[in-house]
Amino acid sequence: MEENSNLTAERSLEIITEQIERSRQAVSKYTGWSLFVAGFCTMGISVVIAIINIVAVNAGIFLPFGHLLWALLPVVIWCFIRNAHKENEHVPVNFVGTLVNKIWWTFAVFAFGIYVFGSIVSGMVSMFYSPIEVGVMFSISPIIILLMMMTISITGHVLKKHWMVWFGITGSLLFVIISIVAGFLLSRFCTPQTVALWSYVAPCLYIFICAFVGLTLPGWLLKKQK
Repeated sequence: MEENSNLTAERSLEIITEQIERSRQAVSKYTGWSLFVAGFCTMGISVVIAIINIVAVNAGIFLPFGHLLWALLPVVIWCFIRNAHKENEHVPVNFVGTLVNKIWWTFAVFAFGIYVFGSIVSGMVSMFYSPIEVGVMFSISPIIILLMMMTISITGHVLKKHWMVWFGITGSLLFVIISIVAGFLLSRFCTPQTVALWSYVAPCLYIFICAFVGLTLPGWLLKKQK
């Protein structure tokens, strides 16, 4: 009788473990679609904002009007993700899925809060400095990019996807290396106008690269898994 009870308990544990693993796989594919769509939306917005800022600087307007469009990014991503998931199988609510959602909602709140705070502070600073000086010395994109890469790595830990963890780490290192090299070259060889143009376009380039490395590519790999 005791042996049967032990076998039943062991079998129950195996069933629970299998269910958790199936749930994790389902959430992985669901998350993959979300990351894939969010990555494409972010890359697209980055290109549009970069074009707007380049046109503005070439017209002699040293104000990064294009960066105002970042405020629309969460709405665009939400609309596209909602439409994309209509064609996919519904994922039941479970601990893993809830945890992943909360991780990304936390990132979204922090990123949007930093964006709003940074916009207010840069507006106040612009009363005492020129737009070129503000663009060079004040940028919130590094904080948001590093937060995004950290969120990717945490999501990889939750889903037990070690390659996803390394994608987040690689994206962070890539961003740091590019920003350091670009800053050195600009300070040595470029005019103030070129530095100002780069300060308006660089966040778009950094976010484009990190969105591809940290969102689009991991999302594609997750949604293709069997």
